[in-house]
Amino acid sequence: MTDAMEDRTDVNGQEPLPADEAADSEGADSGSVGVTLAPSARRRPLRFDRLQIDGFKSFADRAEIPIEPGITGVVGPNGCGKSNLLESLRWALGETSARRMRGEGMDDVIFAGSERRSARSVAEVVIVLDNRRRTATPEFNDADILEVSRRIDRGQGTSYRVNGRPARQRDVQVLFQDNAAGATSPAIVSQGRVNKLIQDKPADRRIVLEEAAGVSGLSSRRHEADLKVRQTEQNLLRADDAIAQSGEVVAVLRRQARQVARRREIDGRVKEALAGVMQLKRLDAVDAEAKARDLHASGDKLVEEAILVVRATERQRDEAMALLVPARQARSDQETAHARAAARLEGIEAEALRMVQELQEAQRRVVEIAGDRKRGDDDIAQAKAAISEMSREREALAAESADAPAALERGAAATEAAEEQARFVEAEVSTLAADFASRQATRAAAQRQRDDAMRRLEAVERRLADTEMRLTHLRQSQGPEDSLAEAAAAAEVATEAFARSEELLAAAEERLALARQAEESSLEALRALSSAQSRAEAELAGLAAVREQGISANPVANRLIVPPGLESAIAAALGDGMSAGTDPAEEIWWVETDHDDDGLAAVVDGAVEVKSALSRTILCESDTEVFERADKGVDFGVILVSPSGAFARWDGLRGRQRAQSAGEALKRAARIRELKALIEQAAGDLETQRRGSEAAKAGLVQARRAEEDARRASRQAFDTLRRARDELAAREKAGEEIRHKLALLDNEVSLLRGEKAEANTGVLVASQALAELSAEDEAARKLDEARRRLDAARREEQSARSQFERLRSQIALNDQRFRTLLSQEADWHRRLKDAESRRAELNHRAEEAERVLSEAAQRPASPAEVVEAARDEVRRCRSQLEAAARALDEVERAREAVEMKLRTDEAALATLRENRARSLALIEQAVTSLRNVEDQIREKLQVEPSELDTIAPCPDRPPEMQAAIQAAEQRLVRLERERESLGAVNFLAEEELAEQEKKLGEIEAARNELRETILKLRKIIHDLETEARIKLQEAFRLIDGHFGELFVRLFGGGEAHLRLVGSEDILHAGLEIFASPPGKRLQVLSLLSGGEQALTAMALVFAAFLSNPAPICVLDEVDAPLDDANTDRLCRLIEQMAANDATRFLVVTHKPLTMARMNRLFGVTMAERGVSSVTRVDLDKAVEFATD
Repeated sequence: MTDAMEDRTDVNGQEPLPADEAADSEGADSGSVGVTLAPSARRRPLRFDRLQIDGFKSFADRAEIPIEPGITGVVGPNGCGKSNLLESLRWALGETSARRMRGEGMDDVIFAGSERRSARSVAEVVIVLDNRRRTATPEFNDADILEVSRRIDRGQGTSYRVNGRPARQRDVQVLFQDNAAGATSPAIVSQGRVNKLIQDKPADRRIVLEEAAGVSGLSSRRHEADLKVRQTEQNLLRADDAIAQSGEVVAVLRRQARQVARRREIDGRVKEALAGVMQLKRLDAVDAEAKARDLHASGDKLVEEAILVVRATERQRDEAMALLVPARQARSDQETAHARAAARLEGIEAEALRMVQELQEAQRRVVEIAGDRKRGDDDIAQAKAAISEMSREREALAAESADAPAALERGAAATEAAEEQARFVEAEVSTLAADFASRQATRAAAQRQRDDAMRRLEAVERRLADTEMRLTHLRQSQGPEDSLAEAAAAAEVATEAFARSEELLAAAEERLALARQAEESSLEALRALSSAQSRAEAELAGLAAVREQGISANPVANRLIVPPGLESAIAAALGDGMSAGTDPAEEIWWVETDHDDDGLAAVVDGAVEVKSALSRTILCESDTEVFERADKGVDFGVILVSPSGAFARWDGLRGRQRAQSAGEALKRAARIRELKALIEQAAGDLETQRRGSEAAKAGLVQARRAEEDARRASRQAFDTLRRARDELAAREKAGEEIRHKLALLDNEVSLLRGEKAEANTGVLVASQALAELSAEDEAARKLDEARRRLDAARREEQSARSQFERLRSQIALNDQRFRTLLSQEADWHRRLKDAESRRAELNHRAEEAERVLSEAAQRPASPAEVVEAARDEVRRCRSQLEAAARALDEVERAREAVEMKLRTDEAALATLRENRARSLALIEQAVTSLRNVEDQIREKLQVEPSELDTIAPCPDRPPEMQAAIQAAEQRLVRLERERESLGAVNFLAEEELAEQEKKLGEIEAARNELRETILKLRKIIHDLETEARIKLQEAFRLIDGHFGELFVRLFGGGEAHLRLVGSEDILHAGLEIFASPPGKRLQVLSLLSGGEQALTAMALVFAAFLSNPAPICVLDEVDAPLDDANTDRLCRLIEQMAANDATRFLVVTHKPLTMARMNRLFGVTMAERGVSSVTRVDLDKAVEFATD
């Protein structure tokens, strides 16, 4: 938005013209009554010279339109391409929206072809600019003439060139926008824009004010900035939450890192136990494989014996099968003979039945053919009758058509004579009507002139009285200056209050920052204490978990309090007694006895039961001393020990580091007691720090609330300041408006008095001209008589033409009927021929049916003795078949007995083979089990089976393998349960901890950046609003002044002004139009008539244009809704604006009155369908030529 404001400032801030140019411009302004251009209009010498179009939409050929000083008109019928001409200008100015160019894509602007022309692939539009004053943008400011071209190739996009050199689209757009002539410039005015101004609500109409001030889109940008502020504040809150969450995550990760060490230790013990289980399972699988192989060898011998028995039985079966084949062949032969006899019997019986059916079929066909022959005779008779009837009708039509040509000639002659008579009378009527219309027009014009002059006089008198009354009322309504001083004082007070609120807000923000630091410090201390407590608890849990499982559930080692450094010495002295307790129910236990506090008993506390043993233990300084004193002799029951664990007993037993694990147990027990005390102390410190953290958090909440209250108070103070400044500006503006209106009204009174004198003169002149004109009754009578004769001639012509058309239609119908009869007669001849052919075919079929019937009746019947002989043959064959079947059954029973024995032997063999297969399966199962064990070793232990001894040595084969495996698995389950009791362990805790700490630092840095961003955004919003208010107020003042002047000029009086409504803030206010045409009260735009609305909207459009003039102004049919009087006023205003040559006007119109006011006309025509062309007419030269 700031860039847009700067661009607008640069446009208005161009260097002034030289003195001679300025003088010329001022002279031109003095000649244009009531129209004063903004200063930038006299400082912008860049001019549009001409427009060249080639291949753009309907302009298939190259066309050139000079844009010369004054007003250039563009006329033509609807659909000829006028809008395409204006769109080419807007396209060359940098339009980027294909939809605003009335197309789906930008390629649609290229000529798409017509009926006679093919489509073009290129379109180009060139704008020629005059840059002799070097006021173009720097990159184009090296030439007097600038040819800016935009070219589009189909499918390849758009390119720009300036004087033949490639240019960027943005640079070309800036070139035109700096001269207020961009593609969306207010200088391009269409009828739709005028209607939109009329129909828009005040809030939508404020776009006119924003465009003039150069702050278009301010509201949307302000809303976006507010959204960014709120979004940044939300991000800040999320950053605070993320910092708190990250702190909690870091604490958790630190605890998890300590758990990882404990988990790794247990994993090592689990791996060792798993290796032991795998060793036992591997031995078990090897033994199972050996047993299965022995079982398989014995099964092979039994299978070989069973195979010999099966082979003997198979030989017996083969012998039985040799007897079976001849028996089956004999039965098959008898079955074949029986089948043949039965088939012969069926054939004889079927032949007798077929002969009866053929006789019946022949009789049916004879009857059917007789019926078909009768129908064929009927069809032939019908066809002959139809042919005869059609021949008679055709001869009658031929006779009737012989007289048709003569009748047509007579009808045509009569019609032509009637038409000639009607044209003659019509020409006479046209002549009389033109003469009468001319006379009537002259008298009507004179009448209108007198009426207009009288109405103008009455309107001027009313306006003069109204203006004088408003002038008097306005002078009386001028208020005192006290209200302005009060508003200024209120603004000063509001400014001081806003400054104080800003100071309070800054102090509250500082206190909030201090509270945040205190809360963060408290949280950090709390996290440190919590972390220390968690580490101590984790270490305590680990030490308790790794405590050795001894003989006793509560060994004395857990209760011994040993000085540091003597753990190994005590362990060497007590030996296995370290794991014993004091419970008599256990296998071994300690009891308290009398003792002296000698030896190590003097330095040990916590377990009095072992002091008797320790009282006989002597501590030496080193291992060497232990062994040297032992060599000299040791008393009975005495044990010499060193701090490192070396010992020498009275009975001669010696050793180094005898019980290192027992010493470690004593160290762990001491560390456990130390950790418990540390945890108790940390719990108290943690509770104290937690209360301090809650107090810091409460202080932070209180500081945040105080900061929010201070910020809310600052906003309220700013709103008060804004309202006070707006009130001051409104009062200043009201005073300025009153002074401005007084000057306008004084000027208007003077003008109205002059207009009143002119109107009186006009009434006198018009009345004299009307008195000189007389009535034209004789011309009207002659015109009526000629029109009656014309009506009679037209009726006679219509009657002749109707009779001629009826005759011609009847002849056409007769011809059509004649051709139809010929076609139908040919069709009936064809049907007659087909019927006779069918009758001949039926005769032939009847003769054939009679012959078949005669043969069937003469054929002899089949003899009964042939049938009976065939039946005897069938019975004989059946008895032979039954005898062969009985013989085959006996052979089959013998074969089945042998096969049953063979199946029994084979079943026994299969059972033996299955047993052998099962032994193979057992071998395979054993091998698979061994392989599975080895795979589990590789998978779970990540070593080869041969390397398993490196983890756990291979044990001897136990007598009870399964019991040993079960015991090892139970030990493994206990260890795994111990590992599971730790819960889930995050092995990436160290890495995640480093990553989270790094992330926490990044979030804190981002939070600081967000705070700075919020402050910058709020300052930017405040600066933008302040600058926009200044520019909007200045633009409103200029537009309101121009609007009031232009309204008075267009309406010949009255009053109009603009008002900001809807909000006291100009940034959010709408723009309402109040107008009072001459003789009417002041009212809003929507209550005016249609013509008044259009003319008032045009006044606003031109007011906005005058506040920031452009070198070219395009008006597209803006005079369409206006009547002749208003059109004349609009044209006068355009002529006055064009007189100073600061702006060149391009006007599209359909109205002859507007055309007459143009300096030159360009006609757009479409002589060839789909192709537009341009024709020029210079009206100024035409007038000069006509005068000459």
